[in-house]
Amino acid sequence: MPIGIFLGALAYSGAGGNLNLAQSFYIRDKGYGMGKYADKITTLLRKKEKKESRLAGNIFEINQKSLSRFKKWWRLINWEHLIVFWFLGFITMTVLTLLAYTTTYGLPGNSNDIYFVINEAKVIGEMTFPQLAGVFLVVAGMMLLSTQLAVLDATSRIMAENTLLLKQGKGDISKSYYVILWAQIVFAILVILLGYDKPRELITLGAIINGFTMFSYTGIILYLNNKVLPKPLRPSWIRNTVLSASFLFLGYFCVMTLQGLF
Repeated sequence: MPIGIFLGALAYSGAGGNLNLAQSFYIRDKGYGMGKYADKITTLLRKKEKKESRLAGNIFEINQKSLSRFKKWWRLINWEHLIVFWFLGFITMTVLTLLAYTTTYGLPGNSNDIYFVINEAKVIGEMTFPQLAGVFLVVAGMMLLSTQLAVLDATSRIMAENTLLLKQGKGDISKSYYVILWAQIVFAILVILLGYDKPRELITLGAIINGFTMFSYTGIILYLNNKVLPKPLRPSWIRNTVLSASFLFLGYFCVMTLQGLF
């Protein structure tokens, strides 16, 4: 397997890449924790006061009461990630992998791209009843669509805030979000209309970019957590060790991928 595809598989094994990075935006827009005091992305139809976006962030006063609240919030966030991202993600990936293995692995003439899903549906229909093959394809299509919508939403949130940061917070974050979102959608439509219909190459390229994203933001998180946050809020040595190992691990495959390209 080419090293770039392996790096992409690492980035896409669960909610990786930009989806992990976008969690802070969902926390902000839902008003969780300190997100209550940050500017939020809202529908353009909602009336609100005209003001420049404030993206500098906030910090609470360090005392026993606020630290107790922070620890309670942090514990809830960890449980949410453990159940939603790790446990449910693990179960989902295991079931889908097992289903693909039992239906199409070693199948003569099986497709080696995304179209193997069609062969998977045919085998399911033969092993059960024909109508279930159609149901499987509809559910698979809905899963792929929901995943792509989540990716569009997450990347648009990230780019909207980065755009305003470059403009020193001057502008409306909601308008920036919707402009970038529809720009991505129009660009994707143009790519398809121009005849580029090789989804595997596009998926692989996107996954590799996500791998480089994970490498860079892991290093940034390490720096910010240990240099910018007040000492009582900094992560434990265990978390720092895991982050450091992830940074080196992803960095190795990023370097190998670049060497393979050049």
